[in-house]
Amino acid sequence: MKLPLISCGPTALKLKGKDLLKHSELFCLTEIVNVQVTDSPLWLQRRLEAAGQRPVNNVVDITNLVMLETGQPLHAYDRESLKCDDPHAFGLRFAKKGESVLCLDGVERELNENNLLVTNQENPVALAGVIGCQASAVQSQQKISIWKLQYFLPPRSVKAAGQQVFAVKPRLVLSAVWQKKTVWLQPTVQLICFFN
Repeated sequence: MKLPLISCGPTALKLKGKDLLKHSELFCLTEIVNVQVTDSPLWLQRRLEAAGQRPVNNVVDITNLVMLETGQPLHAYDRESLKCDDPHAFGLRFAKKGESVLCLDGVERELNENNLLVTNQENPVALAGVIGCQASAVQSQQKISIWKLQYFLPPRSVKAAGQQVFAVKPRLVLSAVWQKKTVWLQPTVQLICFFN
């Protein structure tokens, strides 16, 4: 499979969030516009199923494929579902006492002050390094614009967060492979363009 060349716009803005690099070693955002969200090709669905992952749609599945192939988790967010689509609206913060989030698996989980959250205008969009939130999931069956997000967290904090939030010993693929530190935003963008 030959990946297409992609043209990039101006260099990304420097994100202002003071806690971004305080809590992570790298925080990257890439915007992809006019993405057709649809079912993935059968070969991709089978590849994910063989690895114990549930196929969702082409955008989510490509993100999960890159994670499986490279060991680096990524997140995709539907811009329409975000409170603010300005990249500066993204941030990292610790959960507030009694705060809860509805996760991508449909389970609402109560958090504590040790849980690190990826936020958009202070609203949680992911439990950092563990699982995304339902509110910003890519799920519409139409052309949308999305943000692709990659960030690196200390593996110890990810493991602790997963064990605290999940009643059973967590073995989420996302938190299990977080330790590797390779930037894989570009091939992810190329794959999404290839399947559009």
